[in-house]
Amino acid sequence: MTAFGFDITGRSATIHAVSEVKNDDDKTQTIQYEVTIVDAAGKPVKTFTGDKITLPPGGERLC
Repeated sequence: MTAFGFDITGRSATIHAVSEVKNDDDKTQTIQYEVTIVDAAGKPVKTFTGDKITLPPGGERLC
């Protein structure tokens, strides 16, 4: 995950989150990537949810 474009007074930044996922199961699986941004105290600030994707057995993908 990377963050840039910080605007401290405006309380904003641009977040780019990527993760590699792999289906280790022997059946096709549908997954959905979700990222939660938390503040310094651990309080959730924002949650982003990606599209659902289907991975065949052994399938890999960047989300």
